[in-house]
Amino acid sequence: MLTPSGPEERMKILTWNCNGAFRKKIRNIDVSKIDILIIQECENPDMVKFEDDFYNAFEHRLWVGDTKNKGLGVYSRNRIKKIDIDNKHHGRKLKHFIAFADHNEQKYLAAWTHKNDCAAFQYIGQLYLLMEKNQEFIKNSIILGDLNSNTIWDEWDRWWNHSDIVKILTVYGIKSVYHVMNNEEQGKESQPTFFHRKDLLKSYHIDYIFSPQKLIENTRDFKIIKEDNLTEMSDHLALEWEYNELEET
Repeated sequence: MLTPSGPEERMKILTWNCNGAFRKKIRNIDVSKIDILIIQECENPDMVKFEDDFYNAFEHRLWVGDTKNKGLGVYSRNRIKKIDIDNKHHGRKLKHFIAFADHNEQKYLAAWTHKNDCAAFQYIGQLYLLMEKNQEFIKNSIILGDLNSNTIWDEWDRWWNHSDIVKILTVYGIKSVYHVMNNEEQGKESQPTFFHRKDLLKSYHIDYIFSPQKLIENTRDFKIIKEDNLTEMSDHLALEWEYNELEET
């Protein structure tokens, strides 16, 4: 049986599309109590120099991308383990995704969905294909990142819309932390996470943390970070979630 662990055994994660040059922006985020960072549009940490104190604090790192200057990164204070999943469709790599488990064996799927050279399945369609190919992995995973998607853009002739993915995850007992904590419906979000070209009049909710319900029930804090220093650096806001970890009894 799973029960909440002690109050000191908590996990705090943050996901943010930094809009490039993460090495120059990290100082503007309070990461003192963050355990895992999921960063979109960031540099390859093995090819671009970060400050030593950041490397030392987040010594466990994973990254994937098309160029060394722009990809998807995972940065963790504690041990993480990369998990191999089926990440190809008709020989083409689905992008961008990183599957891993933390020190407590909780599974994650970090995401920065893209258009790809598969004409039918773009952005959220990439996630749909990956979920279809890796159903057992998805069932108890935290799925988070910039999905470039919202129910408002559902198309009538597709079976892999944003709403379809939400329905599939709901069957698995996985829900959006934001929507549960704020009691809001998909597509009717009162708080945006993205401002197109930093235009406050073109705001959308396209960044998410989806989690198994049992973890959401143990939420300590959830927020969308709206500090001016972050909005000046990126067209996306950061999502931060802290929860009590669960342990086997």
